[in-house]
Order: sequence, then structure tokens, then C-alpha cells
Amino acid sequence: MASLSALGAGALVFGAGRAEAGIIYSGILDTHVGFTSGIPFYASPGIGPLGATFSFTAQSSYHYGVGIRQIIAYGCGCLELARQGSLLQLFNFGAIWTAGLVPGTAMAVGARIWGTASTGTSSTRHPVQFSNTLGNKPFDHLYSLFQFDDGGNTLYGWIQLSYSVSGQFGPDAIFGPELTIHNYAWDDSGAPLPAGQSLDASQIPEPATAVSTGLAALALGAVGLRQWRKTREPA
Repeated sequence: MASLSALGAGALVFGAGRAEAGIIYSGILDTHVGFTSGIPFYASPGIGPLGATFSFTAQSSYHYGVGIRQIIAYGCGCLELARQGSLLQLFNFGAIWTAGLVPGTAMAVGARIWGTASTGTSSTRHPVQFSNTLGNKPFDHLYSLFQFDDGGNTLYGWIQLSYSVSGQFGPDAIFGPELTIHNYAWDDSGAPLPAGQSLDASQIPEPATAVSTGLAALALGAVGLRQWRKTREPA
């Protein structure tokens, strides 16, 4: 069956070889989490029949003259994110989940640290300011990969992210860190889903074939989609 797209509730689904299977796409989110935006938390809607989720949270602390601001990624329920050591692992477009990846449910995206330390001997001590970034360096439009259990199968998906942070000294929020969740998708067929794969312009049929592939019915919403499917059923 040709690929189908349906707009509604921020999700887009298209066929993946059988009527009940497909790629579920979030649509464009461009949601921020971090200190520049002042948004502390994002959690995805429930993914799959067991309602798995992923989330990102901005956390900060200040103790003994040292400040830390960081963004942490979480897999919730039965969802696991690929990690590299203690960090969220990042991938380029087209990457898929393979057996060599390490799954995890809590890991850092990145952080920055600043503070004041004392140097010298006990009689000549003087304060020295320091600042640095930790974890992932700033990046644009890279991908996180995830897997989760739907009650019998392992399913796969991706999240497209961008990240900024500055190693400057002090608590100014403009220094970040700041994460943007652009979009995400997962495949309910059980096939490994290449990072960034969703229904895009290159996969949309030409206007001459739109009616035969059901896109005209989809423009009418769920009712049109059901009617189109009935016309496709064998007598």
C-alpha cells in the first residue's frame, strides 16, 4: 500500500508494508529545554501501547562556590536511549540502532560549570575563577536513537536535537545549556528506523497520483481515510 499521511494531534503516520504498521511522526516541535528559554522540562506523549516516554530536564546546583547547570535525558517505562559512557550518544542522519549500542535510561546531554577556587599556600591564598563545559559539545540537528518494548516486540525510533552551551563564567542564563527537541519518530513494525526518516516531500506522490494513493481522502480527515480504505478493500 502506498504511503499515507494523516494530520492530527501533532502526529503523522504512513504505511510500512501492512495497514496496521507504519512510522509515527511527531511533526515539527522545536521545543526548548534549558536555561536560556527558562523551560525546565519536556516529556513526550506516550509512545506505543505501553505508553513509554522519553524526557529531558534542566537541572542546576550551587555548592561551595561552584555552579553546575546541566540537561539530563531520561527513558521512562520500557524506553531506552543509546548512551556512550555517561552521555547521550549522538548520531548522524540515517543511523540505525544496532546490536553494539549501549542502552540506558538516564544520561547527561551536557553541562557547564563555573566557580571560584583558592590557590597558593595557607598564607598567600587568593581566589581564581574558573569555568568550563562538560559532556557533549554544541551541535546542530543530530539524532538520539531509542528502543522500547511494546509488550512482545522491540521497536525503534529517533529524536532530532540541537544543543548550545557556552563555557563563560557566571550564572547568566544566556550561557545555557539549552536543548531543542525538533521532532521524533518511531516505527511500529519492528524494523530499525533510520535517523531522520519520516514522510517528507520526496516521498509524497505527484498530484496526478494523489487521489489513487488516498492523499485526497486524507485531506478530509479520519472519515475520508476510512472511506478511502473501504474502496480499496477487495470485493
